[in-house]
Amino acid sequence: MKTLKNIKKWLFGTRPPKYTEDVWGIIANSLECKIPEGYSVYGEIVGYTPSGKTIQSGYDYGLVNNQCGFRVYRITHTTPEGVHRELEWYEIEEFCYEQVIKTVPVYYNGLAKDLFADDIPVDDNWRENFLSRMKEKYLDKTCVLCTTGVVNEGIVLRIESGEHKTALKFKSPQFLIKESTARDNNEVDMEEES
Repeated sequence: MKTLKNIKKWLFGTRPPKYTEDVWGIIANSLECKIPEGYSVYGEIVGYTPSGKTIQSGYDYGLVNNQCGFRVYRITHTTPEGVHRELEWYEIEEFCYEQVIKTVPVYYNGLAKDLFADDIPVDDNWRENFLSRMKEKYLDKTCVLCTTGVVNEGIVLRIESGEHKTALKFKSPQFLIKESTARDNNEVDMEEES
């Protein structure tokens, strides 16, 4: 069984967080008995610090003041013999269901070529057309997970085929502008700085 100290180390590495409010410790405490030996769970901490500051400026992710949450997007397993593997998405959902841990929301699960099969022929231009349709359908929309009316951050495209799983972030252009403006104004974002 992992100790609380090891879980905290796992959540933010060997360096301590720069902040006086330990949201990492809160999440570590909530996960302490839920992560079996050999499993590494990766996710996003969302919501608020104990004093009511949003972890990511303006993004409450449906949580109320002073609450934070954890959303899983990746899990790996290493056997006692040292064999390491990435869990498939269906395994992640099953693991999280059994351990009562939330995952990131899923908007589509299946072959990429089937998502817009009625609109986009699989030809030499498929990749560009696919990304264009993804942007049109999912990006620069009001974040339905938040109550604050902010633009959504974007989506992640997870490639399940093969031994190594790949996750690619596709950020909303409006979110990138907001993020860049905040950096230019030296605004500290707990998510970016951790």
